[in-house]
Amino acid sequence: MAELFTSTNAAGIVVVPNPELQAESGWSAELGVKQLLKIGENWKGIFDVAGFINSYDNMTEFTFFSWPEGLGFKSVNVGKTQVTGIELTLTGNGKIGDVDLRFLTGYAFMNPIILNPDEPYAYGTSGTEITYANTSSDNSNNILKYRYQNLFKLDLQTEYKGFGLGLSTKYNDYMQNIDLYFELGAISGLKESRALNPNGEVIFDARVYYEFSKTFRLSFIVDNLTNLEYTPRPGMLAAPRMFTFKATYRTGG
Repeated sequence: MAELFTSTNAAGIVVVPNPELQAESGWSAELGVKQLLKIGENWKGIFDVAGFINSYDNMTEFTFFSWPEGLGFKSVNVGKTQVTGIELTLTGNGKIGDVDLRFLTGYAFMNPIILNPDEPYAYGTSGTEITYANTSSDNSNNILKYRYQNLFKLDLQTEYKGFGLGLSTKYNDYMQNIDLYFELGAISGLKESRALNPNGEVIFDARVYYEFSKTFRLSFIVDNLTNLEYTPRPGMLAAPRMFTFKATYRTGG
């Protein structure tokens, strides 16, 4: 409903409604294997691998262009698309002496593509044909806009007599394709900000806590530990390093 009727404006960029928008349709399939693992008496875990495919006949996406209503975003049907990929996850826990260890790690690869890149799917100012090919900053392999292809995460945690220490990291590769207007300077500095991390971003978070009892825990958390400057979406600056003190009290029940 929002895509059909919402019209708004922020910093001179409009979001244009599209009452002619059609609902998405398609199908998906997934095949996976899950395996329990055990090493000795102290270590156990679960390994999970899955492949998937999502096929859409009428995918809906926001496109940035010069519309009759103004320069901005409109939600349009871009035609036939396909997303294939594989996801691997490994979780486990164990002990080294009196120290408890837990970990979670995962990797996902996705190949989100448009199947008819030269097919017009909308019309801009003065009837200009809008296609994937002529609105993409990089259409070399038909990757859909604003998509990551490689994602990685890792979380490690140790506990010893009420003390806990944890470190997590995530990796997003470089976002290959965005709307061409952005690369042409529709937003000042956006192209330069994307060039800061041409190989993607690695973000670290850390936490330390002490559990006084089964009901009360005091934690100190640091997000974006290295104070990395990055944009998870073009033009949206991620939060800088942030410190948080947290007290948790759990009641019985």
